[in-house]
Amino acid sequence: MRPFPKDFDRRLATLSRRGHEGTEGLRRLTEVRAYVTDNGLMARRDHCDPAEPMSTRWRSNQGDTQRQRAQEAQRMRYRERGER
Repeated sequence: MRPFPKDFDRRLATLSRRGHEGTEGLRRLTEVRAYVTDNGLMARRDHCDPAEPMSTRWRSNQGDTQRQRAQEAQRMRYRERGER
């Protein structure tokens, strides 16, 4: 997934607000933003393909949710049998 300019700006603002000016993290983030911008790797929201799904937190956690359901079903079976 390609980063958006607003994402970098938001992260830079957060680091500045928390008093992290001059830190390694802020320096690296600034360098990465410059590199991505200079090499045309920055995504622009107006040029995104709406048919292409964006990755979301829900999708990345979907496997965890399915595993939790399976574990809960197993617990229910144990309770019904009186085992544990």
